[in-house]
Amino acid sequence: MSGDHGALMRRLRSGTLNAFMIRGVGVGLLFLMHALLARNLGVEAYGVFSYAMSLAGLLAVIVPLGWPNALIRFVAEYREQKKWGLFRGALVRSHQIVLAIAVFICALLWLVSYQSNATDEMQIAIWYAGAILPFIVLSALRRSALNGVQRIREGLIPDEILVPLIFLLILFFFSSLNISLTLQGYIFSLFISFLVGTFWLWKFMPKDVFVACSVYRTKDWMATALPMLFGGIGRTIINRTDVLMLGAILSMQSVGMYSAANRIATLCLFMVSAVETIAAPMLAESYHGGRYDQFRQIMRSSRLWAVVGSLPLVLPMLFFPELLLKLFGDEFASDGAIMLLQLLAIAKFTKALSTPCGFALLMAGEEWRFALMMAMVASVNLLGNFFAIPVWGALGAAYVTVICMMTLNFWQWAASRKLFGVK
Repeated sequence: MSGDHGALMRRLRSGTLNAFMIRGVGVGLLFLMHALLARNLGVEAYGVFSYAMSLAGLLAVIVPLGWPNALIRFVAEYREQKKWGLFRGALVRSHQIVLAIAVFICALLWLVSYQSNATDEMQIAIWYAGAILPFIVLSALRRSALNGVQRIREGLIPDEILVPLIFLLILFFFSSLNISLTLQGYIFSLFISFLVGTFWLWKFMPKDVFVACSVYRTKDWMATALPMLFGGIGRTIINRTDVLMLGAILSMQSVGMYSAANRIATLCLFMVSAVETIAAPMLAESYHGGRYDQFRQIMRSSRLWAVVGSLPLVLPMLFFPELLLKLFGDEFASDGAIMLLQLLAIAKFTKALSTPCGFALLMAGEEWRFALMMAMVASVNLLGNFFAIPVWGALGAAYVTVICMMTLNFWQWAASRKLFGVK
């Protein structure tokens, strides 16, 4: 038993370390990319870029109908049980459904961008959000499938490293790009990384999958995926409503200022993301394999590493926010932006305290409970931003984000303690 426990911890530690290093490099590249973008484009044009990314990110949660999270669970479960026909069927059906919906929404966004009476900046943001969307959703499925078979590096590298690296090279050689050409360069980066990721998906799938006959349980799969969709929508509303409503109610300049602070604050989450990347499929394997003590041990160790790894990152944001904001340019380091960064850093750090409770609920079949939590907190977030932004502006959005994220993370922690006995 102790040998199994030691092997489990080594696997968790090794996987987390790999994910941590890849995400560390990726976060550094992404931060450099956004800092360079903000300096080259200015506050307003950077706001357009951020708005397009936020809109695409919001739709990228809705369009896949919950399949990315569900696919991690299905792939890990069917691999554990050696049900290769179901493995192949889930992989094929998820891509069929998601691709069809993504193409439809992409066309709809393009139609809206041409027919609407929105400003030119808003039309550009909507048009390019539609172009970005298919790459994001298909890459999410590929990443989930590779995570499910414990190919963490291959799942992360295309999105975490290749996209920002290729885009940085484009920005370096073409520093005078306008906002449209900048977004086109970003789409090119997504396309190249998509090709690399697709090759790795084909290369690292278990050989038994290729010779098995596909078995489809679409109705059962959708019954699991849809609650994950509702939960994902709730999470995205909490994470992105502030930016989208700032653009709709105030201005792209406020979006640019807020997005810079939010981008810095998000840095403290990359250890959390590294832990959850490896922990999610391991939680699914241990729970559906009946190894409940192992399940609880993974949760305890994951939370400890997430907190320890996030603390050194959040402290500079609280005590030296002005220095970090000036990396985006002097115009981003106002007193209001400093307070934004401090508030958002506190909100993000609370996520580490509840890691990996959300994924534990999803991997253990508690997707409806997860969806209910997300829906209730997201509703409060929407109402809060609707009333707070007109009165307090970007600071109002930050206050709402702090309250909602703290509430959600404590709720998930309390639920995991009650359901799984994790102290």
